[in-house]
Amino acid sequence: YLLETGSQLSRLKAEQKKALTYNFPSVDELVDLVESYNPRIYEKMVTNDDFLKVHLGTGTIDSSYSLRFQPTNRKEDWSRFVEKKLVQPHIKLEDAPIVLSLRDQALGLAGVVPVLRVAVQTLLFQIAALHSYHDVEFVTLVSQEEYENHWREWRWLPHAQMRSLRGLIHDDQTRDMILTSFYQMLVKRRQVVREQKQEQTFSPHYVLTILDESWLSGHGLNEFLAEDMTQYGVTVIWGKESLN
Repeated sequence: YLLETGSQLSRLKAEQKKALTYNFPSVDELVDLVESYNPRIYEKMVTNDDFLKVHLGTGTIDSSYSLRFQPTNRKEDWSRFVEKKLVQPHIKLEDAPIVLSLRDQALGLAGVVPVLRVAVQTLLFQIAALHSYHDVEFVTLVSQEEYENHWREWRWLPHAQMRSLRGLIHDDQTRDMILTSFYQMLVKRRQVVREQKQEQTFSPHYVLTILDESWLSGHGLNEFLAEDMTQYGVTVIWGKESLN
C-alpha cells in the first residue's frame, strides 16, 4: 500500500511541476518561442485564469494536492518513518516556478539599478511574449540615461505603442504627451467605475512601470497612484533602490 501510495504521490508531484514549467516558461524558452514564431505566442487571453500571471523565479511552493496523514497508535517508530519518507517529501514542491498575478495588485521591487532593470525587463518580456498587445500595453518611466543605454530598443515592441504614441517616458516631451494621454484615459475609466457601481473589465490592461518617479512630479497622475489602480485596468510596478 505504501509503495503504491508513494508512486501515486510522485506522479502527482511530477504532473504539477510539468504543468507549471509549461505554463510559465523560462526566459530562454520564451526567446526560442518568439524567434520561431511559435503558436504559443500571445496564448494568455483576458478570459484565462493565468492572464497576467508572471514567473518570478524558482523556489519551494505548496503541493497542489491535499495530503492527509493519520498516525497510527500501533508503533510510533513506524508512524515517524511513514511521515518522514512518504508524507513530508510530498507536502512541498521544490525548484518550482514562483508565480505572481499582476492582474489584481501592484508590485514593488527594490535593488541596485542593474539588477532592478533586469528583473523588470524579464517580467515585461514574459508579458509581451505571452499576451497580445491588444490586451496589454506598457507605459514605462525611465531616466534619459537608462533609455539611451538599456531601453531604446523597447520602443519597437507593439505593447509599447499607446494610441500611436510610444509608451516610454524618458524626457520632457514624452512626459507631456504620454502621461497626459494616460491620465485622460484614467479619468474616463474612473468615471465609468463610479457610474456603473460594479466591477468593470477594461481593455487593454496597462502595466505602468515606474523606475524614475521624477517624471511624476506635479502631475495629476499622482492622485491615481494613491489608490488601487487595478480597478481601472492598470497594474503598477514600482522600482526603487531603497527598500524603505
